[in-house]
Amino acid sequence: MTHPAFRTLALPVVMAGLMALSACTYWSSDLDKIVDQSGRDFKRDPGRTYTAVSLEEVWKAPSSYKLMEVSFQAVLNNRDESVFVPSFTSFKPEDYSAFSVWPVSARLWDSDERARSLPTLYMRKDCPDLQRLVSLDKYAHLWIRGVVMSDFNNLPYFEVRYVDIIDPAMYTDQSLVDMAMAMEASAAKRPAQAIQRFENALKGALGQGARVVAHMRLAAYYEERGDFENALAHFAAVVLEDHGNSAASAGADRTRKALERKRAIEAGEEPPK
Repeated sequence: MTHPAFRTLALPVVMAGLMALSACTYWSSDLDKIVDQSGRDFKRDPGRTYTAVSLEEVWKAPSSYKLMEVSFQAVLNNRDESVFVPSFTSFKPEDYSAFSVWPVSARLWDSDERARSLPTLYMRKDCPDLQRLVSLDKYAHLWIRGVVMSDFNNLPYFEVRYVDIIDPAMYTDQSLVDMAMAMEASAAKRPAQAIQRFENALKGALGQGARVVAHMRLAAYYEERGDFENALAHFAAVVLEDHGNSAASAGADRTRKALERKRAIEAGEEPPK
């Protein structure tokens, strides 16, 4: 039988152990680690179920996702934000680092969309992934997992647990300048300048959405010029990027047939019907 003195000491010792663990880890519930016997890898995969969402969805209706564990893709903006509201949220600057991101669908070559990033993502300063985050450059394409902790002022406040790198450079400043100048030239009906800028943009780092826009614009310009070979190449590039793009598929079929007719005529042969 356990001596009463040992039983009296047992509870304070256990509680002290729990407090020590809590001081050196960043998970929201260290008790989960202690009682869990499944062998989960808490370093990279906590074994929890994160609901896949788009950042836009959560941003539009943060109250619908409050206290939900979510995962989403985003593009890194600033690694050091200063939006802290400790009176209304659980995030304090002495415990957390804040950063901002754009949705992956944001057209960052557009000045209005570029100016609108979400600055309310927080990571504990003792979180192992913080070092990964601070080593990244702007425009890194990220996969983020965390919890929507608050909807204060109709914004989602995320406690980020994990950050994984999909692409360290989804864009560059120069590729975005080229895209912006290309769109401006296109709107001003200056096709030669637009073509040059779109081609330059495609030579740099460019997200999938931007590449689709650039390829489709170039395909249209080249087809209008009768340059069916280049038009076909750009339509085909979109088909590879976006399998469900019916406009690109139709354009590829159309320019392929036009190119076959052109080559047959140049060879003095009967063009295919």
